[in-house]
Amino acid sequence: MANTIHKRELTALIAKREGWTLKDASSRLDAVIGGLQEALADESKVVITGFGTFGVKQTGARKIRVLAGPNAGEMVDVPSRKKVYFKPGAVLSASIEQ
Repeated sequence: MANTIHKRELTALIAKREGWTLKDASSRLDAVIGGLQEALADESKVVITGFGTFGVKQTGARKIRVLAGPNAGEMVDVPSRKKVYFKPGAVLSASIEQ
């Protein structure tokens, strides 16, 4: 069974791996996350070679059938929206296939 790693544990892993303090690792992780958020807010594609690609795509408007509740069976409109996607890179994909 896979473990769930939260930001705190990820920060500790980075600090240990790089020999940094928790404060330094947290600051650097926050900088990376902030940069990703800023780039994606501008709808830029972010490519981290070997790791993967983050981007934003527009979904189309569509109709779906309500499956439960008092309106079950009715068709409702779902408006178009923007979604963040992630496509893993070759190195990341290979590392999890081992």
